Amino acid sequence: MLHAKPNARVLFLGNNDESTDQAVTVLALEHDTINHGLISDSAVTLAQAGYYHTTVVDLAWGDLLELAKQFDSIVMLDQPQNQWSHWKCFQATFKLMVKLEESHSHTVFRDNDNTKKISYWSDLVFNKNKSFCIYPWINFSNDGKQLKLCSRDNAVVTTTDKFQAWNTDPEYTQIRNKMLQGEQLPKHCKTCYDYESKGIESYRQFETLDWVTQLDLDSIDDLSKLQHPHFYEVHTGNHCNIKCRGCQPAYSEPIGRELKKFNIVPPGYFKWNPQSFPIERIDIDNLHE
Repeated sequence: MLHAKPNARVLFLGNNDESTDQAVTVLALEHDTINHGLISDSAVTLAQAGYYHTTVVDLAWGDLLELAKQFDSIVMLDQPQNQWSHWKCFQATFKLMVKLEESHSHTVFRDNDNTKKISYWSDLVFNKNKSFCIYPWINFSNDGKQLKLCSRDNAVVTTTDKFQAWNTDPEYTQIRNKMLQGEQLPKHCKTCYDYESKGIESYRQFETLDWVTQLDLDSIDDLSKLQHPHFYEVHTGNHCNIKCRGCQPAYSEPIGRELKKFNIVPPGYFKWNPQSFPIERIDIDNLHE
């Protein structure tokens, strides 16, 4: 519920189009107060009571956290996800509300229709099931002949010569079933478990929320609708012409030359083995098959 006090200041977080201002205007009239409009400057100091609104597009996350301190209530508008300019903006607003819930005395978003799905998945990966990850259902990670759950997986699920259909491959099916039952898989998922043990949000957690929001999945039952991968990681060699700072010689020949030039051997360094990358051509049009 909104604060009913006549001198209350309420901040609404919504999508970044005119419907947010229209919705706040209607609510202001219903509660006999004023819609002061959009806040796009984080340095503003508010003196007047009433309703204000902004978005994660107009202000940075840190600025929004500071701005929230000036308000009696923070409200996420109940706008359907498809009304947001991008699913990422919707998800970021939900995550911001969760963060504000920890420190702010009054937040309104848990009873929204638009947060029911993402609340379900957030509760699943952060609280109810510390094993579940979306990757075995959506990620095809091909490291030469080896198929892995993701780029952080140090083990091997199966190999290309043994791999069967995406939905029925026995090795993937076994992993999926174990995750659904809450059984942890340290052989594959140690990186994420290590992050979580330190209180850091892991890839398992934020990537799952990313993908279930993007694919608009209601619950675990919707996983059966995923008939093919939605994310492909295909490593065919190290003849890459860029030098991303998070990469290594196995995937970027220029990185290897630079490290050799400055005599740098990073932790976990390994050299590229051309025999492990037999792929000469990728049929992009038929990747789903």
